[in-house]
Amino acid sequence: MCYEVKCGNCSKKSWEGCGRHVAAVHKGIPDGQHCHCKPWPGVDSAADSSKPSSQSHYYVESHDLLGDLNNESY
Repeated sequence: MCYEVKCGNCSKKSWEGCGRHVAAVHKGIPDGQHCHCKPWPGVDSAADSSKPSSQSHYYVESHDLLGDLNNESY
C-alpha cells in the first residue's frame, strides 16, 4: 500500500510504499504541494499544474547546447 510522506529534500508531499497506489496518493494532495524529487509512477505529470512544463525546460537546454556548438571555432 502507498501512503503520503514529507520529502526530506524539498519538504513537499511525496509517497512511499509498493508503487501500485501512487495515483491515489497524488490525487489526495492539493496542487502545488507535490514533491518532484522522485517520479510519480502512473500519474499524468502534464495534468499536474504544480510542476513547470518539462518540455520547455528540455527545449531551452537543447537550444543552449546548440548555441554553444554553433559559436565554437574549430
